[in-house]
Amino acid sequence: MYGEPQKATALYLKGLDSYFDLQRSWINYYTLFYHGWEEALSKFSAKMAELKGTNPETGNLTFEKFLTIYLATLKEYFDLLLKSDLFVETQAKMLHSFMDTLKYQRDFWENLLTANPALPFVYRTEIDTFYQRMHELRRKINVLEKRTRNISPDVI
Repeated sequence: MYGEPQKATALYLKGLDSYFDLQRSWINYYTLFYHGWEEALSKFSAKMAELKGTNPETGNLTFEKFLTIYLATLKEYFDLLLKSDLFVETQAKMLHSFMDTLKYQRDFWENLLTANPALPFVYRTEIDTFYQRMHELRRKINVLEKRTRNISPDVI
């Protein structure tokens, strides 16, 4: 490494921490779905047992009726799950960890690659800085154009 090894190491460790946070978030996210699936199937089984108890001749249970009960049970439970605060919080944490992981990985690789003078690339940070500066200059030009329009030609 030609540049700042401490900075690259710090960025790498931040990226690693956020990657592990992302993995924990994925586990929590899929655990919620798994428990939701178990709960929905449990409710479906209870509904089918209730249907069998009220109608001993379940031979007339058609596939359409079975499917309707099955889908209604899944929809009922998963609608509640997807609207729950716990699910939204878990999903937000997962997305936040994912964005952090991407940011720290990008910062690490930029730091590592910019340290090598043999790699003459333009990196994302430089492009973002360029666009920000260009936007500021456009604003200044617009302000100056408005000022010059308001000045009468006789004054000059």
